[in-house]
Amino acid sequence: MDNNYNKDPKLQTNGSIIFSPRAVARFLVSCIVLLALGHIAAFIEDYVRHAYSRTAKNIIRWFDFNLESNVPTWFSVIILAFAALLFFIIYIQKKSAGTKGAHYWLTLCFIFIFISVDESVQVHEEVAKILRPSVSNDVSGLLYWAWVIPYGIFAIAAVIYFMRFVLSLPKQTRNLFFLAGGMYIFGALILELAEGHFYVKYGLDHIYNRILYFVEELCEMGGVTVLIYALLSYMAVSNTNLAIGKK
Repeated sequence: MDNNYNKDPKLQTNGSIIFSPRAVARFLVSCIVLLALGHIAAFIEDYVRHAYSRTAKNIIRWFDFNLESNVPTWFSVIILAFAALLFFIIYIQKKSAGTKGAHYWLTLCFIFIFISVDESVQVHEEVAKILRPSVSNDVSGLLYWAWVIPYGIFAIAAVIYFMRFVLSLPKQTRNLFFLAGGMYIFGALILELAEGHFYVKYGLDHIYNRILYFVEELCEMGGVTVLIYALLSYMAVSNTNLAIGKK
């Protein structure tokens, strides 16, 4: 593959625009850094300065990682939906070529559509409300956010189901998939267990929980960014480029 492919933000070929995996990854990482700085500013205004000015309230409202329907939430929704789109594009190519195992790409597309919708409307919070009364022992708060039970079971089942498929992928793609999945599951599930424990013990606004949900969101955003880079790189080497242009 031409080295220039990963150096330029976009390449034009026969009137089409093809996005560079590295350029897209750099852009997403830059967005995450800016969002992290926004959250830190919100934390300082809220937790350190206890500021109540309109500016401070707006910074907190729009950039606090633990709030919903704000800039970090929308960013997560968009990149999850973009990952779903990439899975679908690869599925179409694999199906057209008659490649064995094309259905795995479509299944991943549907999973990421659901995760994107969940991130937007907080399906897991409603699941937690339904399950929490039936959880007799929350294990010192580890299972307080009860949605981790069905989602954790699904994550384990998904790992088992997709393992052979992922192992069949090219080495770089396979390793990036493992990294992306590990980062996302660590943030979305493992840290959520710790957050439940500290919530029961200290309350939602304790410094431990504030640090944890900051790291949680960074892991989730970072994991999806790694995944998008892996998918775009895979598409580049398999001639399944994401392109916009004339036919």
